[in-house]
Amino acid sequence: MATRNRRGAPRGHTGKTARGHTRDVRIERLGRVTIYKRGKTYSLYYRESGKTVRCRVPGNLTTARIAASKVNAALEEGSPSPFGFKRVHPERFVSDYLDFCENVAQRATRTVDRYRAALSHFQDFAIAEGIQSIDQVNESTVSDFVKWLKKQQRARNGARVGEIGGYTDAGIDFILGACRTAFNHARKRGYLPAYGENPFSSVMAERPARRRRDTRPQRTLTGEEMVRFFGACDPWQRPIFLV
Repeated sequence: MATRNRRGAPRGHTGKTARGHTRDVRIERLGRVTIYKRGKTYSLYYRESGKTVRCRVPGNLTTARIAASKVNAALEEGSPSPFGFKRVHPERFVSDYLDFCENVAQRATRTVDRYRAALSHFQDFAIAEGIQSIDQVNESTVSDFVKWLKKQQRARNGARVGEIGGYTDAGIDFILGACRTAFNHARKRGYLPAYGENPFSSVMAERPARRRRDTRPQRTLTGEEMVRFFGACDPWQRPIFLV
């Protein structure tokens, strides 16, 4: 008969849920890191800086073992583990990045204002979707963000009054680019896991490059302007412009 722990679950299990289902099954231990499995998902358990860390690992058991090995090596060296990061609310994330741009990088006021306007859209989207921490953002979230942007209406150049219309592709690309840069900054600040790619980078790579079209109306010189123009040309310039 299998021995049981104090929670009533067989040894090697972390216990049971309120409905009586097994929570996690212990697979193995690598140094100071334990690998557990729940359903088809693998998780790592370890203690860092006096706190228990539990993180999911995408992939199979081999991937979990590689991740556990990296975490254990970091713990042995006394350096931050790849999964150790501080969860940050989108509002804090935006304000922190804008403060960096303004007071550390000392970017131009107009540039900071453009970043503020771009990131405010991401902040509004996060509120609408109930996103509590930026580490919850993935490629699927960014795709939903693009769809959300295409449905938004605004006055041109952020004016309070004027013609209302949707965002152009160039405008959406700028917003995504600002978010990508801000997420890179967040990873350096320890607000995101050290593993994985920036979700905004992969989505922007899939969007086709676009050249900004000149939509200004074109006009030709009037007869009087042509006379003055050719009258100002020297003998060498005149035949070239005539052609």
